[in-house]
Amino acid sequence: MKMLTKTSLLSALLIGSFAASHAQPLDVDVMERADDGLDTCAYGQIVGLKSDGDGFLSVRTGPGIKYESFDELKNNDKVWLFEEKDGWYGIVYDLDELNCSPVENDRPVETDGKKGWVFGKWVEVFAG
Repeated sequence: MKMLTKTSLLSALLIGSFAASHAQPLDVDVMERADDGLDTCAYGQIVGLKSDGDGFLSVRTGPGIKYESFDELKNNDKVWLFEEKDGWYGIVYDLDELNCSPVENDRPVETDGKKGWVFGKWVEVFAG
């Protein structure tokens, strides 16, 4: 087992902090909506992507193809869905659990997971 020195441990912590604090900035925030005491999100997965096609779903900085693509999701990747705009879902992903409890006022989603927008045709909703 390799031992970490103080310097290598500090470097690892700084790199992790930098990566966590420099998530892809979105052009359109993913919002939690206050809606008469209802949960703010649903849970689903990516489905229907053809292996002979691109094989991935682009995650974008806003709801539409005019927005920059910055990540990719594959079939069976799990996502938390917060809002829908013109067939696009504002999502959170790379996170096993998420609190979707009702909120009093609309606000941007606060999470340690990744956020972005995906085209809804490729999303199957399980719950919510």
